[in-house]
Amino acid sequence: MGVFSPGTLRGRVYLMIAVLLAISALASGLLLFQLSQSRDTIDALHNDRVVPLVELKGVSDAYAITIVDTAHKVADSKLAAIDGLGVVVASRQKAQAAWQNYLNSPLPTEERALAARIQPVMARADAAIADLEQLLASGDIQGVRAFREQRLYPAFDPLTALLDDLGHSQQQATLTVVQRSNAQLRNAMLSSIALLLVALLMGLVLGQRIGSSILKGVNRAVEVAEAVAAGNLKPPAESPEETRELARLQGSLRAMGRQLGDAMEQVQDLARRDPLTQLLNRRALEEVLGLAIGRNKRGSSPCALLFIDLDHFKIINDQFGHAVGDEALKVASERMRAALREIDTLARYGGEEFVAVLPGASREDALNVAERLRRAVGEPPPASLPRDLRLATSVGVALLMPDDTQDAVLGRADNALYAAKAQGRNRVVLQQA
Repeated sequence: MGVFSPGTLRGRVYLMIAVLLAISALASGLLLFQLSQSRDTIDALHNDRVVPLVELKGVSDAYAITIVDTAHKVADSKLAAIDGLGVVVASRQKAQAAWQNYLNSPLPTEERALAARIQPVMARADAAIADLEQLLASGDIQGVRAFREQRLYPAFDPLTALLDDLGHSQQQATLTVVQRSNAQLRNAMLSSIALLLVALLMGLVLGQRIGSSILKGVNRAVEVAEAVAAGNLKPPAESPEETRELARLQGSLRAMGRQLGDAMEQVQDLARRDPLTQLLNRRALEEVLGLAIGRNKRGSSPCALLFIDLDHFKIINDQFGHAVGDEALKVASERMRAALREIDTLARYGGEEFVAVLPGASREDALNVAERLRRAVGEPPPASLPRDLRLATSVGVALLMPDDTQDAVLGRADNALYAAKAQGRNRVVLQQA
């Protein structure tokens, strides 16, 4: 017992070593525990936040873009009522399925309460959609026009506003999770440093002689902890064992940083991407087109716009089913993206419609790119699609004018697209000013 007696110098040394080992083990355990917790937080982030956000975007896009856009096209006689009916029915079914998937996901209490507020608003919107489907089924264009004027936006604006609120709530919750994970790691670092500093002070209290034999190891541990906390993931090591331990800590911290960075990028990118084709969505397209219009107004760069529509896409859905239709959309989008130039931007506008922005493109450039895109889409189907399925596309081309707005250039490209369809489809038509 005399060896460990605190009344002897040797006993005090052994006691100090035991205390230091215990504090170091506690600090290391705390750090490893927090690292494990942070990794678990990142894993849960995808399932609990990213997946529900994708489903919610599917609901919003189906209601706010596809159905409203279809009602406008039928009312303006740009789309046959029977074709519009197919689009509306399919969009309503997709929206309902996506909403149910969203409700089945793990939601915080406040978001589930907001979702409950949306239910009756969605029911009113679905009732309006049912009336719209009856008008489309009967071919009552006048009724569709009256519906557009009197019921379209009163039925959908409250719903889309609440869906936007819910999406914002999901995004904020996601950011909160990431921030909490960062805070856990920071607190673990600070706690470890604090525990090691306590050990240092205890060594100083025992005196210069005892401290001289202990402080070197303690100071080394403090140096490593402070270097890691300051971002220096390669502090100098004094032994091969220490080098291996520091390498393991460095690998864990780098992996954590990559996971946090990837999660943030994924959340930010989801707000700009179409979940099916991974192309930019309509909201991101407006940003790209706004920049192109600004450059064009300053006279620094011409620009062209392609409005693209897959021909007879409803027949593909009816004949082969919506799963094949979704695969056809992905194949077509990949072929269109490959046919464009590197500087061009392709976005899914809604349903089977796409828009390409061609910066710096002259009239001849735009027509050449559009024709190349049309031919690429019409290539024989890949193995992922039925052999007898044929894809074709009509393309409307518009050149950006100095005084253009987004609605103006999109309208001209849309008119050119309908001219291409009127001339027999599967062709390119340049807008006439």
